[in-house]
Amino acid sequence: MDSPDATVGEAKLESFEADIDHDGIPELFISSAAFRGNAGADYIVFRKVGRTFFYIGDLFLHPKAFRILPLGADHRPRIVTYWRNGGGEGTLAVSTNDGHKFVVVSSEVIRPNDSDTSEGHRKYEEAFGKDNN
Repeated sequence: MDSPDATVGEAKLESFEADIDHDGIPELFISSAAFRGNAGADYIVFRKVGRTFFYIGDLFLHPKAFRILPLGADHRPRIVTYWRNGGGEGTLAVSTNDGHKFVVVSSEVIRPNDSDTSEGHRKYEEAFGKDNN
């Protein structure tokens, strides 16, 4: 059940933490398992400052196809994500966050499961590791 009156248990909320800005304090990613599919889910993301959480944007991702990158030249957080599009292909994207929203700065469609030697397979493994297919 997902409604304004749903309890946390009924809403099937799930979360994880990741320090995307490398400040030693992980950001909080929250989603509802009720809306997650094979490609991933929309997550709302919060930065913790003291005892307060501030919304910094939403992001579509699958937790197993998500990696934090070094800060960009502009000192903003950068992450790489992959989501399935269907038909054996998906989108590999690099996003940044300006403190208010996530913005895709580069993306490409790849076919990671064509073969172990395909360019798409190599790019996926480079982004997320050999054992994350």
